[in-house]
Amino acid sequence: MATNTPPPNTATPPPGANTQTGNPTPRLTPQEFLVEWQLQAQHQEQTDPAIVEAHDGYVKYHTGQAQAQQQANAPRFTPIEAVEALAPRPPKDYLLDSIYIAGKLYIVAGDAGTGKSFYSLGLAMHIANGEPFLGHPTKQCPVLYIDEENGKDEYLERVKWIAKGAGFDLDTTPLIGFTDDGLNIANQDDLDELEQFILDRGIRFAVIDSLVATIGGLDENSASDMEPPLRELGQLARRTNCTILAIHHVTKPTNGKPASYRGSSTIKGKVDGLQIFDNVGEDCSRVRFEKNRQGKRFDYSFETEFLVDDYTGDTVEVRFTPKALASYLQAPPKHTMDILEYLDSNGGGETLRVDIVNALILAGTKSGTVDSALSRTLKDGFITKTQDRPATYALTKEGIEAVKKFGGKNAI
Repeated sequence: MATNTPPPNTATPPPGANTQTGNPTPRLTPQEFLVEWQLQAQHQEQTDPAIVEAHDGYVKYHTGQAQAQQQANAPRFTPIEAVEALAPRPPKDYLLDSIYIAGKLYIVAGDAGTGKSFYSLGLAMHIANGEPFLGHPTKQCPVLYIDEENGKDEYLERVKWIAKGAGFDLDTTPLIGFTDDGLNIANQDDLDELEQFILDRGIRFAVIDSLVATIGGLDENSASDMEPPLRELGQLARRTNCTILAIHHVTKPTNGKPASYRGSSTIKGKVDGLQIFDNVGEDCSRVRFEKNRQGKRFDYSFETEFLVDDYTGDTVEVRFTPKALASYLQAPPKHTMDILEYLDSNGGGETLRVDIVNALILAGTKSGTVDSALSRTLKDGFITKTQDRPATYALTKEGIEAVKKFGGKNAI
């Protein structure tokens, strides 16, 4: 019986397909092409590969055209209705409790010898291992340390020293380092590659040492130079939910003013947090916030302890120890001093928590503020918890020193 089926392998491309390549040309609408394709397919025992290729290519072409048109017609701005503020917000995701929030861009700045680089690497390694750092809990995650200042050998030496001081097993520490790779955050290709690496490896915390070494020779004092790379770096942090900590330098203290970050005010404007490191003693650093957009703003201090080999004199371990604010050049906060002076009035020894709370409330302090002040005073090392049930506290030697140095102004 005669049929209309064309001979095998002799099917002609459907109308609208290029007769040389089988690729479609935009002469038919998608609907017309599909009808023609279906008609030809009905008259063949098996669909000819040329028809399938033409069909798929034509659909891709028109899909791409439709997507491009959709993007072109999309609104330039995305409105946010006020009522959205009533929706529940997720809690802040801290990688270092109360200090560094996930997906934010921070700068730590200090002069040479203030401990900012050791601090940053030590922080990264404690986060990688999920261990507390300077008394603050961390959230364990893979970390990245980009060292464009010290080179591979020095970087690895520091990693070894810190690991030994903290007791970390480097075989199981998810820390990845880049050194001397010439990262340029002003170059979009470099940023794209960095972003892909962060996503591929699941990096949640990254350190860049230093900012000035990775801006491709731009002028740090120029707002027009510094705004684009810092804006892009901040957006990268948000897109990847990776906290980025960039190390920077400071100005010299002048006319009684403390050191501040170096360069254009745009640097401070484009970051979520800015910390300044000051020397307050041998290997002892004070860290103070000049800006913390969504986190808490408070000062803290620490000592970087270098343990050396008795025979060679070479560094073999590095440890970080929180220090009390009594080491600072300024008095602790008022509520901290209220707690310290109350304990001192009781002889400095064991005092019930409930008695401390009641004394401060009677002096006009809100109960929530007392709770926060107690937690902070304990973290800062001015007091120690001597018993859990019932909770009791006592002054440390740092607390006694603070009372001697700054007391007498906040009697309660």
